[in-house]
Amino acid sequence: MQSEDDLVAKLRDTFLPTLTGEILLGVGDDCAAIQAESGNFVTSTDILVEGTHFTLDWLSPEEIAGRTFIQNVADIFAMGARPVAIVVAMVLPGSDARVDNAWLERFTTGLRDIALKHKVAVVGGDLARGKQLALSGTVYGNLDGKKPLLRTGAKVGDIVAVSGDLGVSNAGYKLLKEGAPSGKNAFQAKAIARYKVPDPPFASAFDARKIGVNSMMDVSDGLFQDAQRIAKASGVSIKLYPKAEHFFEVNAEEYYFGGEDHALLATFDAQTFLQSEQRYGFVPVGEVTALGETYIFGEEIDALEHSPWDHFTHASGARNSYV
Repeated sequence: MQSEDDLVAKLRDTFLPTLTGEILLGVGDDCAAIQAESGNFVTSTDILVEGTHFTLDWLSPEEIAGRTFIQNVADIFAMGARPVAIVVAMVLPGSDARVDNAWLERFTTGLRDIALKHKVAVVGGDLARGKQLALSGTVYGNLDGKKPLLRTGAKVGDIVAVSGDLGVSNAGYKLLKEGAPSGKNAFQAKAIARYKVPDPPFASAFDARKIGVNSMMDVSDGLFQDAQRIAKASGVSIKLYPKAEHFFEVNAEEYYFGGEDHALLATFDAQTFLQSEQRYGFVPVGEVTALGETYIFGEEIDALEHSPWDHFTHASGARNSYV
């Protein structure tokens, strides 16, 4: 492995093309500098650990870079903000021969390419040695003068809707776990690809404001778990409808409990949403009710025996975990 200074110099050159006019200073100093004319900024961080969130046996360096990027920027889009810049810190395992200079170059090139695709600048990070590969991203987003979309805004009578995949990443995870690296049909191939690098419809995050959005978040831990988070934050209950026909490719367990699709889950003013000719990919999956005995209920969901994912209790394997 090259020296730290040599690596930083190479990273500076690699990420230089991602810099936009909003970036005053990128890789190479103690801090990056970002212009924020509107004065309203949001930030979020996410971590991926090899053996817990992914395995080197299944994912290429470019795919790991893509997962790291998408997992982080999803939170910014879900707040109704525009991601501007990201920093990525890495713990590189000295004992794993697979993570060498060539691996790191492929990872950084992959990160550069997906950042360019989404017009996000890679402006810094950190490098360290450790026992296993870990990646931590911190992303910064500009609200462009708008208010952030929060989990606390759901109102009784709202329509609950989703834009993007539900359960597809989990289906891909299960295929890979069963030893099917490419899939036997179009859906299996799509599911494996979505597991490796999720592809959420991020443009819907901005369109949601046009059709009466009241609250929003991304689906990282499954529809059941994340709808429950909105319900708790807003002090309401949410009735989930039986699995919508739109999501026919996945089974009920994947639909309700499968994580890491990073779809957009939102609640909308019912009248505005239902009268809108264009719903920008949002599909109704439930409705907001007054707070009852449980935060989440519904005929189909009540019949399923499953615990939602929790990082610390490992209550479910649905979030594609290796532990």
